[in-house]
Amino acid sequence: RYSAYVAHEIDFIISSCEEGEGIADIDKEATEEWSRQSKWQGLKILRTEEKDDEGIVEFIADYTLDQMIQHHHEIAGFKKINGDWKYVTGNIITETVKRDGAKVGRNDPCPCGSGKKYSECCEPIIKGTTLAPTPEALMRSRYTAYAKHEVKWLKDSLEPSQQTDYDEKSVEEWSKRSQWMGFKILQTKTEEDKNIGWVEFICKYKQGNLAREHHELSEFHKVKGAWLFYDGRAVKPTTVHNTTPTIGRNDPCPCGSGLKYKKCCGKDK
Repeated sequence: RYSAYVAHEIDFIISSCEEGEGIADIDKEATEEWSRQSKWQGLKILRTEEKDDEGIVEFIADYTLDQMIQHHHEIAGFKKINGDWKYVTGNIITETVKRDGAKVGRNDPCPCGSGKKYSECCEPIIKGTTLAPTPEALMRSRYTAYAKHEVKWLKDSLEPSQQTDYDEKSVEEWSKRSQWMGFKILQTKTEEDKNIGWVEFICKYKQGNLAREHHELSEFHKVKGAWLFYDGRAVKPTTVHNTTPTIGRNDPCPCGSGLKYKKCCGKDK
């Protein structure tokens, strides 16, 4: 499965899962894009256990995404079904990483990716000590609020007509279940005379071992001098193709076994 991520063999990632709810949750397009955008650094098996038709593998996979080194530490569960081992579930081992927005200090880079310190960027807006000067600034503060689990701000930054259906508990649970990987503003437009603005953005996050990408065009209204989020429309993301060369059959297998790809993970190709 690790080699499949490196080789962008997403069909195998899906087919090697146990059939059922897990497969239905896989976003093939987003997983392929995450696979292609990542630079895979290596796989280390920490331990394996097997009993009857069930087994576990604890591993660490290192990769680089958006110039940040990521260490994915997981205990993966497998089950033998009709003679074939299938991936069932994975338990992520939480580790402190720089990308974890919830652990970002006031003097650390802001999770929104502006390059500014958190204390000089989204924090004053989230804490209510200053107003967001633009729709973009408000959108950045909302992404940071998701990353830092500041769910009160996610409600307070909504236009009042949109606050009725806000479910704070479910938003907080979703925020904490996700690993926030990055945020990118694509374009903005503001019509100050009409007190309306738009921000198109992409944010990336992971839930469990699944990579996800949310591409949205958000609408903002200025109410009594304050920019507030009104609504958002999902935009279908496009697949970004990596220029990483294809793994040759005689190349070393990416899984680190020491065998050639054709005699290891690619033997059925």
